[in-house]
Amino acid sequence: MIRFYLCLTQILLICFWIISSNRKRALPKKDFFYYIFINSWTLIFIFQVIFGPILSFPSNPIIQVIGLLTYSFGLITALISKITIAKNWGLPMQHDQKSQPELIVTGIYSISRNPVYLSEMIMVIGFELSLGSYFIFLIFPFYSLNRYKAKKEEVILTNIFGKKYHQYYKSTPRFI
Repeated sequence: MIRFYLCLTQILLICFWIISSNRKRALPKKDFFYYIFINSWTLIFIFQVIFGPILSFPSNPIIQVIGLLTYSFGLITALISKITIAKNWGLPMQHDQKSQPELIVTGIYSISRNPVYLSEMIMVIGFELSLGSYFIFLIFPFYSLNRYKAKKEEVILTNIFGKKYHQYYKSTPRFI
């Protein structure tokens, strides 16, 4: 039942992301490693949903419930983040001023400058906890990747929005 819930919600999230996306540009070749990593992570998710956890620790119902609650919180945070940013959504580590004219600083973006990245990390932790997988420790490279993306975006947004972004940067944490 847990694996079914994880699978169904991942499929629905991916569909929502695709349907609500305004992406009209191709993925940049310069960020090839990033896309390979993300797609590898997705394949690990799918493999674990179909065949069970990789490198599992002893099952504990309390840990599974905590994992499902954590995963669900991350899922809801991701959806709220995507809905809040709406048409200003773009490719990671890029910014197209024509299709993304506004700097969003309200709603969930007043709590975290990068709630999508934060929600991804929360979902990974919850996903792996609910399956009882030692792959939970892959959160460290995943965090490093998200931190890298966020720092790269900070430079881009500072160049585009100037003082407005600098004030936002000073008043709102990167993740939490």
